[in-house]
Amino acid sequence: MSLLGKFKIFSIFLTLAPCTFGSEYIDGRIQDHYSQRVRQIPVVETACRIEEVPVYASATPRSRESRFGDLMVGAAIGSAIGNAISDKPGVGTLGGIIGANSAHQSQPEPEVIGYENKEVCKDTTAYSQQTTEEYSHSTVTFTLNNKRYILRFNRYR
Repeated sequence: MSLLGKFKIFSIFLTLAPCTFGSEYIDGRIQDHYSQRVRQIPVVETACRIEEVPVYASATPRSRESRFGDLMVGAAIGSAIGNAISDKPGVGTLGGIIGANSAHQSQPEPEVIGYENKEVCKDTTAYSQQTTEEYSHSTVTFTLNNKRYILRFNRYR
């Protein structure tokens, strides 16, 4: 008989414990052991607060197309100047970049005419702890001929 078969038979005797096996007295117990596990559970929280934000004057809002047109004119003028200054390759391109940047910087900054309170919300992740008990292992403890034995095993799931 295999070791596993003997263990199963022995387990049956333990469930009937204490009992007498021939001239030997067997007393045994099977006990499951559990361990505590702490898990971090993410929780998304939305936090809102009131902030002061600037209000800009919108007397003559310029369209994207007109601002793009200014950049293109600046780039063309800069490229022409760069090509006129030098015949080396790339100088016209460099002049175009400088001209476009100059046109961009010449656009007026919007004027702040006041401030208003606005609710601004932001999602943040917090973690809550969850403690659970999970199966760890089992032990069978028995006494045979006045000698105590403890065997550790994992039960089938």
